[in-house]
Amino acid sequence: MDDIKQEIIDVAGRLYEKNLNGGYGGNLSIRVNDLIYITRGGIPKVNLSPQDIAIIDINGNFIEGKPSSEYKMHLYTYQKNADLKAMVHAHPPYAMGFSIGPTNIPTHLFPETSMLIGKIAISPFFPSGTNELAEDISNRIAEGAIAVLMEKHGISVVSTTSLWDAYYKLEAIEHVAMAWVTHKILKEAR
Repeated sequence: MDDIKQEIIDVAGRLYEKNLNGGYGGNLSIRVNDLIYITRGGIPKVNLSPQDIAIIDINGNFIEGKPSSEYKMHLYTYQKNADLKAMVHAHPPYAMGFSIGPTNIPTHLFPETSMLIGKIAISPFFPSGTNELAEDISNRIAEGAIAVLMEKHGISVVSTTSLWDAYYKLEAIEHVAMAWVTHKILKEAR
């Protein structure tokens, strides 16, 4: 259990260090069998401690601590996708720019990202923590999306292997978004 919580702490810290998440934003989870380890809400993710990781079961029962207000998004996604092991929801600045439109991030421009991520699904705006948001995200992932750009909200990325894998996919998506924005700026400057 301690190594699972430490992995969440380490990934949350890396998200902050790499400017992929602001202090209070986002949430992370790991599924182990029928338990979901998930960050608490309302606390900066940069300095998490083991006490900041809550545990719920696959039926939504609170086992330990109080999870993020977005716990339903994680819960519903794991319930509909038994093969998933991890989920990162974050607010990386370039991807957030795409979420305002919303306009999809063109992962097809780079072969590596296209193979790793494929097309990113887009979810319309739903208020944070609502059943509607949780249903929409979980349905899009059940339909095969690895990542969902959430209108005016951020992005959620899942993995069938590990939280680190979900993190690296998020990082790759942010790099594509950054490259596209840089391209647009340079094109306008010509």
